[in-house]
Amino acid sequence: MRTIHWTVLSHRLCRLVPFTVAAHLFACCLTIGVGYGKEEGSVSWYSSEACRYNKDPRCPTADGSSLYSLEREGVLFAAKWDAEFGRRYRVCSVSSGRCVDVVIRDRGPARRLHRPIDLSKKAFEQIAPLHKGLENCTVEVIP
Repeated sequence: MRTIHWTVLSHRLCRLVPFTVAAHLFACCLTIGVGYGKEEGSVSWYSSEACRYNKDPRCPTADGSSLYSLEREGVLFAAKWDAEFGRRYRVCSVSSGRCVDVVIRDRGPARRLHRPIDLSKKAFEQIAPLHKGLENCTVEVIP
């Protein structure tokens, strides 16, 4: 017999509190919208222009890659707090319907901004003009 108790912590985060499976007690955490769900929100872009604040000459991303190298090679990457490095996401503009597939290489955006993901400059260009700065998008994992 299996008993599951859900506790809603916020609109984007749910926690699965201890449940019983054949007399074993487990504690698990399930995050809605992270990894397997679909999120919607304002998406922005960033580039090596932000490296002027980083004292490391390689300007490393959180996974250790050089931001300069990623941009030079044309890699479509993104920053997301709650996803493992290397996970692929599809980001689609709600207004234009254009989509781009990105790989998570960095952490961000700032949590206080309540954005689901930040795209590289090249990735953002594929869904909206850079001068917009923000675009309302859906974000979902690519299995």
